[in-house]
Amino acid sequence: MASGQGQPPSTSETPFMLYLVALLNLYESAPSTTPPPVYNGPPGWCYDSVMHSIRNIARRMYTAEEELRNIKDKEPYSGDGPETKKRR
Repeated sequence: MASGQGQPPSTSETPFMLYLVALLNLYESAPSTTPPPVYNGPPGWCYDSVMHSIRNIARRMYTAEEELRNIKDKEPYSGDGPETKKRR
């Protein structure tokens, strides 16, 4: 019986799971100015715990990406990276 016919939705179809799919798709792409989606489902300790962890992971990810960009910007470009070196 489908979830729309009187049974509770499967785990993959809950509002929170659908929200997580949208949020993780946003974080998976390159840094963007697109704001994260808004969760309108029921709150609870599970939501609070998962969102706390995701915020911390996202902050660490963006910090690491920014530090890597700064390091790369300081390095002079030599033009002979691993893909251009010839083996003897």
